[in-house]
Amino acid sequence: MIRLLFVSVIFCMSFVVAAVDFSPKYTTIKVGGKDRKFGYYVPASYDKKNPTPLLFMFHGLGGNISEKSGGSAENSYYGWQTTAHKNGFIVLFPDSLQGKFGKHWDIPMNGRGKSKDLKFIDALLKWSKKNYNISKTQIFTTGHSYGAYFSYYVARWRSKDIAAFGEHSGGLKMGGILTVAKVPRGKPKLNAILLHARGDGIVKYSSTQALYDQLKKSKHTIYEDGVGKDGIIEVDGWGPQKHRYRLKHNQTQWDFFMKVAPGKKKKK
Repeated sequence: MIRLLFVSVIFCMSFVVAAVDFSPKYTTIKVGGKDRKFGYYVPASYDKKNPTPLLFMFHGLGGNISEKSGGSAENSYYGWQTTAHKNGFIVLFPDSLQGKFGKHWDIPMNGRGKSKDLKFIDALLKWSKKNYNISKTQIFTTGHSYGAYFSYYVARWRSKDIAAFGEHSGGLKMGGILTVAKVPRGKPKLNAILLHARGDGIVKYSSTQALYDQLKKSKHTIYEDGVGKDGIIEVDGWGPQKHRYRLKHNQTQWDFFMKVAPGKKKKK
């Protein structure tokens, strides 16, 4: 009887989890005369009485916000909806524009903060604060591949808004030539968690190593995993040239974000 009851409880719990709708909603906003598309996911636990953390997730080169593989905003690939549901935060999935070299984020060659996409991020921040009760001290960015470059870029040039950033398979250099943006010395203060596969054949591990070294040298706060000589999370590379995203580290990223920017206690 007890065994039957236990099985029934497990079945009911599984049904409840399966019933959660992790699908993001999609909309557009006008930025620089263009309609910019983005997806967003708001957990069922959202309460407008309580300031809620916000995360930007940036897709990779050639990716978009709705495909199911590659640079994807779907739960099966990046997995941030599940993490948002579990931890009670809102996640945005901005979509990049088509450029000369395909769909990618606008990171100026000179490394300065003059990106057209920064205006997009500014508009999304304004939209988020208008429509939801956003915790202004708990806004974060993360991204994969080209989106990882952009995650750091946004955190660098919007440090007054971004409390911490994560980056998966990106770093500081593109093709060993372009420096995304020089790491500031002293101020603004950056908080970072870095992930990369050592066998990555598309974006070399050394790119993230370069970012780590500069952040460390300039005394910024970096997540230290306690493994090896550096604090970079060495992900288990998979897919083409071991460059695919590993969503199992999402919670680790979020725990780091909450550690460096804990925010205020929620109202009951």
